[in-house]
Amino acid sequence: MYRSRAKKVLSQNYLMDMNLTRKIVRGAGVQTGDWVCEVGPGPGGITRAILETGCDRLDVVEIDQRFIPPLVHLAEAADDRLHIHLADVLKTNIGDLWGKEGAEPSVQWSDEPPAMHIIGNSLFNIASPLFTK
Repeated sequence: MYRSRAKKVLSQNYLMDMNLTRKIVRGAGVQTGDWVCEVGPGPGGITRAILETGCDRLDVVEIDQRFIPPLVHLAEAADDRLHIHLADVLKTNIGDLWGKEGAEPSVQWSDEPPAMHIIGNSLFNIASPLFTK
């Protein structure tokens, strides 16, 4: 995909079967109006399925700069819902991504805030540190 080989050191594997990625996103409970942070989107297989749900905001945190161009391509078609962060998720405060100027959900104080999800294809070499973070 995009002439990029998976890097073993980053525990990369690419999920591009849309039937499978849709099942993953459904299983995560992502729905219209939700906010999502995807860890390690790679070329964007799960990203596409998340965007199909009609989520209000999707932040992706990708450490491998090779995947920024395909993610930018997706962002251009996502009506300002996809926000790309070139960063190490273990050094990123996901709450800060959602707390930036213009990122706060615009709801009345009496309304329910949107559901927020963190999703990603399991990255074996960082799974334990990420889950304990």
